[in-house]
Amino acid sequence: MPRWIGAAAESRCVPVSAGMCGSCTRPTRRTGQSGAGTRAELHDHLRRQLDNIVAQGISLSDTAIITITNAEAEAVLRQLRRWRIAAQELVEYRCADTDSGVEVGTVYRAKGLDFRAVIHPFVESAPPGTDAERERQDLILRQQFVAVTRARDYVWLGIVRG
Repeated sequence: MPRWIGAAAESRCVPVSAGMCGSCTRPTRRTGQSGAGTRAELHDHLRRQLDNIVAQGISLSDTAIITITNAEAEAVLRQLRRWRIAAQELVEYRCADTDSGVEVGTVYRAKGLDFRAVIHPFVESAPPGTDAERERQDLILRQQFVAVTRARDYVWLGIVRG
């Protein structure tokens, strides 16, 4: 059964273990829950984070959900449409001044862009065994770094451990 971990922080802090920021020693604010979970639960957490972002006065048109793969981005877009939340693919993104809704796309599309809020859901892989697996995990870690550094004010990592 996958295990769900959610974390949120402000001011570009990337939460790591023990509730501390990865780049400094100040505590970060955490949201989310730990426990058994599924992809459906991940979607519930995504919805809550979007509600949190709006409650903080951040426009959804200056919010991005950044994924590792195109398939993950497409799944998020489908879910946003089911919820009737305006969204567009990052490939169509021009600027935050338009009311286009949540931007959704991969890390590759997000490079060079920034948003007031970023949500980065991903599935954690098993520990690497071979050199090729280690290289793949290193690439994913670099992609995750790119994703969370696109945020100016708010970043949320959604991790499914399985």
